[in-house]
Amino acid sequence: NLKKLLLIPTLLFLMLSATLLSSRGIQTQTNYGKWGPRTDYVQLIIYGSYEAEAAAFQAGSVDVMDWPLDYDTYTAIKDDTNFVKEPLTMYDIYDIDINNLKWPTSDYRFRQALGYLIDYEKFYTDILRAYAGELMDNIIWWEWTKWYNSGAMKYWYDNATALAILADAGYQDWHGTGKLEWKAPNDTIIPLPNLEFYSREDDPIRHALGDIMNADLNAVGIATNYYAASEEVCWAHAYQMPYDFHLYTAGMGPFRDVQFLYDYYHSQFATPDIDWAMNNVFFANATYDSWVEKLKFASDEETAVEACKEAQEI
Repeated sequence: NLKKLLLIPTLLFLMLSATLLSSRGIQTQTNYGKWGPRTDYVQLIIYGSYEAEAAAFQAGSVDVMDWPLDYDTYTAIKDDTNFVKEPLTMYDIYDIDINNLKWPTSDYRFRQALGYLIDYEKFYTDILRAYAGELMDNIIWWEWTKWYNSGAMKYWYDNATALAILADAGYQDWHGTGKLEWKAPNDTIIPLPNLEFYSREDDPIRHALGDIMNADLNAVGIATNYYAASEEVCWAHAYQMPYDFHLYTAGMGPFRDVQFLYDYYHSQFATPDIDWAMNNVFFANATYDSWVEKLKFASDEETAVEACKEAQEI
C-alpha cells in the first residue's frame, strides 16, 4: 500500500564544490615538514550571519571564512590576489523537513504533493546561479554511481501534478474561499490549519529557499504562518519538543557515505518524546527500516548496494 511505502522528504540536494580561504595574515615558512606553517594563536570570531562574516572576510578582518562562498562574494574576490582559491568538494543537503506527525503533513498524499511544489530549478538557477553545486534528483548523489538508483521517484516542480494529488486526496477549495480544505471520507469538510513554516534568516540560501516554497504554497491555496527566524528560534520548533513545525528549511552534512539513510531516517530515531531527535521528521516505515538495516550491517558490498537502491525507492 502506497501509504506505507512512500518516503517524501522533499529534499533539494546540492553538491557544494568550492569555497575560498583568505591568505591575509599567513606568513610563509619553509621546511615546516608534516606539521605545516605555524601561527602563534588562533582567534575565533562568531558572526551572526553570512553577510557579516563575508564583509569581515573581504575587509581582511578575518583570515578564514567557514561559509561556502556565494556567487556574489566569489565574483567580487576571484581576481583579487589577496585571496587564495582552494577547492572543497563535499556532499551537503539543503532540504525541506516535513513533520510526519503533524496534520496535514502527516498525510503521505499531502507530503507527496508538497514534493511537487518546491521549485528546485528556480532556486538553483536564480538563487545559486548554478554556482558551487549541482542539482540532484535523488537523495543519493549520482556520482556515487553504484549506490545511485536512477529509477527512484523524481519530484520536479509541477504545480498541476501537485494540485491533482491534493484533489484526489480530498484537499480542494470546497467553499470558494481561495484556501484548501479537506473533505473526510464521511464528507465532513475540515479547514486546513496554516502550516507552521520556519526558514533560517541567518542563512541567505535557506532563507531564499523558504521564500520560494512559501510563495508556491500560498499560490495553490495552502496558507502558512511563515517565520524567517534565527537559528535558535528554528531549532526550538524543529528539533525540540513539542516539534510544533510543519516545514523547516534544514541543512545536513557533509556526508562521506550512504549510511546516513539509516542514521537519519530509521524509525528507531523517530523519538518525539525527547529533544534533538535524529529523525526529527518522524518518518517511520517498516519496509524502509528493513532495507537500511541491511545497508548498515551488510556483510558484503553487493548486499549493501542492493539495500541502498531499494531504500531510495521508498
